[in-house]
Amino acid sequence: MFQIVFPIFGLATVNFLKAATIANIEVFANMNIAVPIPFVYSVPLKPLSNFPDQSVFNVTQCLEWYMYAFGPETNQEDRDYFGTNTGLPNERKGMLQDGLLTTPCNEIGRNVPYFEELPKWGNMEFNETMNEYVDRHFHYISLNPVNVHNKNEVVDGTELIPDGMIKVERASKEQFNYTLSINDVTYF
Repeated sequence: MFQIVFPIFGLATVNFLKAATIANIEVFANMNIAVPIPFVYSVPLKPLSNFPDQSVFNVTQCLEWYMYAFGPETNQEDRDYFGTNTGLPNERKGMLQDGLLTTPCNEIGRNVPYFEELPKWGNMEFNETMNEYVDRHFHYISLNPVNVHNKNEVVDGTELIPDGMIKVERASKEQFNYTLSINDVTYF
């Protein structure tokens, strides 16, 4: 009798474990898994944000922009040579027209990185520099409550902080004189 019962019990146990394993695999396959690679290594995942299926990589923000300003001695010829790139189609000129390093960002409807000149973003009442602009916006952001335990929390106003700033003194084929500042500090 044991020769019949034990094999049947063994097969029933194997089938039960198989069914339980398959059920758990479906649960794990349908689960969103957060990979903290961008937080740890700053790997650029912007190109992955354009895939329609966000189940593997969920890139929550692909916004990247740089602010620029011209020095007091910069003439119109240098300004034209440096150019513009707003991230929108047909709005690129000069040095900034090359779209080799740009990627589409569906979240904002532009190619990134894009470039904005200080007067377009800054409050001209204050006649502020780029550093004063960034300091003013960081102060505004610091007034917002933030849950530091939630890494997916969106902080209002961070989109107003440029990823970098470029001050152009001269821009021509012969000479490119600029100062570059990169904002590599995360908010929390």
